[in-house]
Amino acid sequence: LYMAPMSARFEIGAGEVYLYSGQYEEALRAADRALAIDSTNAGTFLVRGYAYGEQGRYEEAAAAASMCIALGWDVHGRALLGYLYARSGRRREAQSIADSMTAQWRERSAGNTVPDLAMGIAQIYVGMGEGVRALDWLERAVGTDPYLLYLGIDPTFRSLRSAPRFVALLEKLRL
Repeated sequence: LYMAPMSARFEIGAGEVYLYSGQYEEALRAADRALAIDSTNAGTFLVRGYAYGEQGRYEEAAAAASMCIALGWDVHGRALLGYLYARSGRRREAQSIADSMTAQWRERSAGNTVPDLAMGIAQIYVGMGEGVRALDWLERAVGTDPYLLYLGIDPTFRSLRSAPRFVALLEKLRL
């Protein structure tokens, strides 16, 4: 089964719960269990990347983000990498990723199929400390990104939690 205990997806889900509750070592242990079951599941590396990033372990986090990209989760992997670059002071590289994702968003937005791009761009801008730009992109993500469901608990956006626009966005999303 997809979410059966002892499945990679189950362990990744557990890792996400730990990640969103600030238990980064537990998130890493769950990701390790998922990796032992299926070393090709990109979600494992996404959990690892965010957990390492929240711990300030940027090199390990960047390696995990690169694995996400290599395993086909390009948008999530690039968003994570851009966020990590921003958090670690590599602003030029972060901006470059944000610019390339913005160009991709513009190309795809004509067909109104832009899942994950807008929220990923928002993550990069929040990592750079540009809350207004991050909120602009989060508002663009409404209706296109299922991950907005986690917006209120995602540690990536903790710096925005007291911003009136962020609170209004959570209310709009009924979160």
